[in-house]
Amino acid sequence: MTFQQVQKYENGANRVSFSRLVQIAHALGLRVSDLVGDIDQAAGFSRAETALLTNLGVSGATELVEDFARLSPQLRHRVRDLVRDMANSCGG
Repeated sequence: MTFQQVQKYENGANRVSFSRLVQIAHALGLRVSDLVGDIDQAAGFSRAETALLTNLGVSGATELVEDFARLSPQLRHRVRDLVRDMANSCGG
């Protein structure tokens, strides 16, 4: 990433994509929620974005996403269904 690109992010000329935000957090040894602060009070995020960032703040969430991304598409579908069933069965 160039200095100019960082400067554009800092000045708000370019928005940081979620995937780039995750990369930045990992490069700094942080969680995404550490970078965005109190996301419940964050301006400029949609409800869906705020919910996603909040969920990624859950302990182990980013590691799970990284592992999930390494699976084949067929396995990702099966794992998603399994986790959804587990969450629904415990009232989550």
